Amino acid sequence: RNLQPRLPILVTCVAFSGNGEKLLAGSEIDPSGMGTIHAWDLRQPQEPARVMKQKGVVAEIAVDQEGVFATSIYGGDPINSKGADGAATTWDLRLGTQVGDPIVVDKGLLHVAIESKQELVALGMTNGLVFVGSFRNGGEVLPPLSHSSSISSLAFSADGKSIVVGDGGGFVYHWELATGKLLFPQRQHKGDILKAVPAADSSLVVSVSRQGEFSVFDSKTQALQTARLKYTIDDAKVSRDGSLLIIAPRGVQAVQVWDIHERMSERRFVDIL
Repeated sequence: RNLQPRLPILVTCVAFSGNGEKLLAGSEIDPSGMGTIHAWDLRQPQEPARVMKQKGVVAEIAVDQEGVFATSIYGGDPINSKGADGAATTWDLRLGTQVGDPIVVDKGLLHVAIESKQELVALGMTNGLVFVGSFRNGGEVLPPLSHSSSISSLAFSADGKSIVVGDGGGFVYHWELATGKLLFPQRQHKGDILKAVPAADSSLVVSVSRQGEFSVFDSKTQALQTARLKYTIDDAKVSRDGSLLIIAPRGVQAVQVWDIHERMSERRFVDIL
């Protein structure tokens, strides 16, 4: 089914809510300089999307599990030293309205994660910093978290007590939000991290790098399993429960879906699309 209305300009990003009921798409700027966010309720695909607007290109969108709140980001003007800074805007998807004021940060805002139970948003920067604060008032809940390279992945744990961060140097960090300290020593992969995600229903943390190295870490037992694919990866996603890895290999016109646990026992991928 074709969802309406059709986006008038180039789509820059898409995101689903954790429960799969909401689909959001961000766009380039329109003639007025505003980026648009279209939000569809997939339970009612015949209904038109809610349309929200932010200043600047919509670089990325994060949606919560229930599809109630979402945060969209603009990375800032990378060319003009006097141009606009980065900004993150949170939306109430039930009403299509903005929550609080946009959170303004320096240029170089790359990634965003949202945690609705504690009303938190995390912002990852090119300089390796991660800011964690309230999406209602913008107040930081702990000092910025520092990493060795630019941030490439952000994800809150299901209970909202920790955040997993991946960076361009191939490192994965697991931070405790109450203390601002690492829960476990950082782990390095070969190649920058595409995704590092804590599973929603287990203690597993799944991470995958652009060079095809991925790992499954059990935060309860601290057991670690790793595997290496034979090719580089253009993009990767991990299912919410941490059981499936979806990858787009470079130079291959297909998407592969892997059962992570079966892959660790050297079986083949589940499907190829």
